[in-house]
Formats: sequence, C-alpha cells, structure tokens
Amino acid sequence: MNDVEQRDGVGETEGDGSSVSRTPARQMNRPLLSHQPRPSVPDPESSPQASAPEPEEIDFSGLPKYNLGALFMPAVWGPAHGQWISILFYPLWLFADTSITNAVLFGGFTYILAASVIIGTAALTIFYARTVGYKAYARVAHKVTKEQYLKSQRKWTVISILIAIVFAAFATWYNLTIRLPQGLS
Repeated sequence: MNDVEQRDGVGETEGDGSSVSRTPARQMNRPLLSHQPRPSVPDPESSPQASAPEPEEIDFSGLPKYNLGALFMPAVWGPAHGQWISILFYPLWLFADTSITNAVLFGGFTYILAASVIIGTAALTIFYARTVGYKAYARVAHKVTKEQYLKSQRKWTVISILIAIVFAAFATWYNLTIRLPQGLS
C-alpha cells in the first residue's frame, strides 16, 4: 500500500514500512485519513441559531408608517441601526444651515437657493424615515419580538427629539451670536 496509514494512533508509516513520524496525526493538525470517522456537520436548518428569516417571512403589520427616530435625527439613528449612509445627513444639514445664513445676509437669489435646499433636505429626510423602519426591523426580526422592537423605537424617538432640540438650539445660538455678526461687518 503506497498511501499513508496510521497505526494505533501512535505514528505514521509509509507503505514500505519506513517511519515518517511518531506523533499522532491529530496532534500534527493533519487531515484525518479516509478510514477514520469525520466529525459530523450540523444541519443549518435544525440549528438553534438558524439564519435570519427572509423578508417575505417577516410580518411588518403593526409597524408605524414613519420611523420618528429616523425622522428627527437620521444621522444618529441610522448608524445605530446599521445604516451608515445616513451620516451624509450631517454635511447636508451644514449646507442647509449655510444656505439659510447666506439668505439672511445677502438676500436675492440666495433665498431661492435656501428654500430649495430646505425643501430638498426635508423631502429626503421624510423619504428616509418612511423607508428605513422596515429595513431596521427586518435586520433584527430574528432576534427580538415586534413589541420589543417597537418599544426600543419609542425610546429612539424620544432620544432623537432631544438631540434634535439640542442641535437646533446650538445652531441658532451659533448663527445669531457668531456667524451673522461676522457676516454683517
């Protein structure tokens, strides 16, 4: 026999009888030979950690039409729910803030620019809040019940409103005390 064999789990010999190693094959991290039993692979269907349900299997009834946490603070809510693209709301808000400040300082065409930026930002935020609640629930549906998810989203709504109030207050203070006086001089 020319194949490598294992004798009594002690060492390996080649077909001609010459010794190759005195260390058992399992300790040497070598693959098990064909005559040894292979470890069984668990069936993923019977596993307690089965994969996430398909979107067709998830019951979305009872979820709100708009996710208020995502509506009031998408740049915070999104990354916390695995939607990192929502961080792009920060530069969008800065652009809107600058557009409003320029409209106040310079008038004219900047009013039209500021109005379009505000309308576009609001439309994008509403669209985001309309679509992400279902995606966020689909992401965690296999881990939590619908009631637990809705309870956590009510907490996120309160947190998002509080953060939005703090952001708006800071932006107003900053614009009134620092940016506008500098722009008028």
